[in-house]
Amino acid sequence: VEVDSAMAVAEGDAIMEGPPLDEPGFPALGMFGGEVNELFGALHPQRIVQFSCNLRENMMMRGMGMLSNGGTNATLGVQRMMGPNGPMLSAEAISQGVVQLGCEGLSPLPILQLNTQLAFMPYLCGGMANAMLLTPVGPLICSANLNGQLSAEFLAGAPLSETSQLMVGVHSWGKYGTLGGVKAAVEFQHVLMDDEQLKESSSISLSCTAPRFSNGQPSKAAPSWNLSAFKRWEGEHSVGASFDIPADEAPTLTTGGTRKLDDSTRFRGSFNSNGVLALALEMAGTKSTPLVGEKASVTLCCNVDTHPTKPLNPN
Repeated sequence: VEVDSAMAVAEGDAIMEGPPLDEPGFPALGMFGGEVNELFGALHPQRIVQFSCNLRENMMMRGMGMLSNGGTNATLGVQRMMGPNGPMLSAEAISQGVVQLGCEGLSPLPILQLNTQLAFMPYLCGGMANAMLLTPVGPLICSANLNGQLSAEFLAGAPLSETSQLMVGVHSWGKYGTLGGVKAAVEFQHVLMDDEQLKESSSISLSCTAPRFSNGQPSKAAPSWNLSAFKRWEGEHSVGASFDIPADEAPTLTTGGTRKLDDSTRFRGSFNSNGVLALALEMAGTKSTPLVGEKASVTLCCNVDTHPTKPLNPN
């Protein structure tokens, strides 16, 4: 969990008015449907350059630059691990004049882990704290930030056989004294291993999100639903599908998959019921790809709206 400092600067007026209650202020049940979300997320065109290097033992520098329609963002930071089991300290500078400090993985007790972050902006200060308590049933994760947003998330799982298990999770968000909404999810997972190597895996996820507010006002709108399925063969090829039912929009069906072409190249694609075709070619650096470099990777991505009433406009 990270503080989105750049967004906080761009929306300073909204921060002063108070946090929104329409949606969670922290990641909600991200592990449910994670593989299919990663597949479709990788097909969105992005212009990103990032690097990392080791300054010394247990200390690393990393940076990132991103070009988007809203402008250019850049970050440069340093991370240091305090001992083999100690927390990780970090300091990061962001191009909008933001300095972010963090401490992750602090464990005062074997069953408790704490994460904190502070962000200093022009005329503003932001921050968050996150605590994960390991219970006999599953982890309980509580989060809060200086904007007044709160969340609580509980995860639990049970094995159904030697190769399958069932996961359930509940996430609630809001602010002090007010419940903003609830998200619940369930996922069935099936994994086959061969000599400690992944042979086949599959999952089916169902989630429901029910906010109690809309545009800052109490609402009784219907909840939104998502049903997704994902299957992977031998860690090389995969196929996935996602069916979204928003509360106030038409349902959308998205299907896609990944095919490994060789040890350093794989092809991805997806198509949804709105007529958007997304294609991506990912090339990882090896000795046989001198144009990319051994420690670099390049992704070529294109999205095309194929709806018959709209002109082709790839990006």
